[in-house]
Amino acid sequence: MIHFISTFFRCGNRGLRHNGRHNGRRHQGISNTEYRMMNMKIICNGAKIAVEDELSLAMFLRGKGLDPDTVAVACDGAILARETYADLRLREGMVLEVVRFVGGGASC
Repeated sequence: MIHFISTFFRCGNRGLRHNGRHNGRRHQGISNTEYRMMNMKIICNGAKIAVEDELSLAMFLRGKGLDPDTVAVACDGAILARETYADLRLREGMVLEVVRFVGGGASC
């Protein structure tokens, strides 16, 4: 039996570097190039997070420790085909909902 679990996990800053700012100051140890690359914000499962410019959806999912073949993604309210994950580039303000199917439970 397969159960559909929405918001199975919450996208946060785990697996991605901090956006380089704290109390209005840039962190030392993050180069200007790295800071500019992490300047884009998206919303994933309700959490606002910083991501690299030109990052594909497939790379974003892998960075979160997820296999793109095991999740379903809605982008700005539209469900995406898995075949598009590698080609879709994340954009500023994009809203993602990532869900996963899990097996288990009692039969009816």
